[in-house]
Amino acid sequence: MSLAEFQAEARRRHAVLSLPPLETSPEAINQSVTNAMAQANAALDRLGALQPEQVSFGLMDLALHTQVRPGGDAVKLSNKLLSGVFLPLAPGTAFAAYFGHIVGYETGYYGYAWADAIAADMATVFEQAPDGYFDRGAGQRLRREIYEPGDSRDVAVSIKKFLGRPQSIKPFLRKVGIGAE
Repeated sequence: MSLAEFQAEARRRHAVLSLPPLETSPEAINQSVTNAMAQANAALDRLGALQPEQVSFGLMDLALHTQVRPGGDAVKLSNKLLSGVFLPLAPGTAFAAYFGHIVGYETGYYGYAWADAIAADMATVFEQAPDGYFDRGAGQRLRREIYEPGDSRDVAVSIKKFLGRPQSIKPFLRKVGIGAE
């Protein structure tokens, strides 16, 4: 996962929806931030429906590159896959014909889900920290284990060092509403 992907996930999951004016007391700001983060998390919990969309695009891409032969019906195949995983398509729809990412993007859709899984797992470090996303120690650890090494070492090694354990898909599954809390 790139730095940009992690930052985007952090902004999406924990964006401060509205901050009070600067003259507001620190206690009010902390409560405002806490409330905004809770609202953002609740909204994101409802967005688990976005994952099937990405999965359907990935499956469509894979099928179009492996199953369609000369003379085959790529539209029929893609519509069947998209309808089965995401949303049913109207008869006569040719989504694959106007979906620009299918050419040149290849299996990039799998990367989105994997980046989400890694980011959700990394977020647990902050969620378990004494001061949550404002925890200095967790922030320093992120800086030391992820940002400072950059791509000078394997990203899996950096993530494991940041987490202090092997990666887990469980936080991602919880995020999208699959699995126990």
